[in-house]
Amino acid sequence: MIIGVVKKLKIIEIKGAADFIMLKISLLAFDLLSNLGEKLSNKLKSEEKNNDGQKAYEEIVVVSKLINTLKLAILTDQ
Repeated sequence: MIIGVVKKLKIIEIKGAADFIMLKISLLAFDLLSNLGEKLSNKLKSEEKNNDGQKAYEEIVVVSKLINTLKLAILTDQ
């Protein structure tokens, strides 16, 4: 009986550690994507803004906002 409880606790502990690691990896990925979005938007700002450049800039801004929203949702869910 006690061995079964200890095994269950170890499984829960391992699962919790795995969830924590996955959360950290997810946040790191969101940070990398967010930084990439910022760099691309800064590059587009500095270049000549034609219609295609303006559209790409607007899409990057939307994606960056979405990434930040998802990151916030993950942080508040934990």
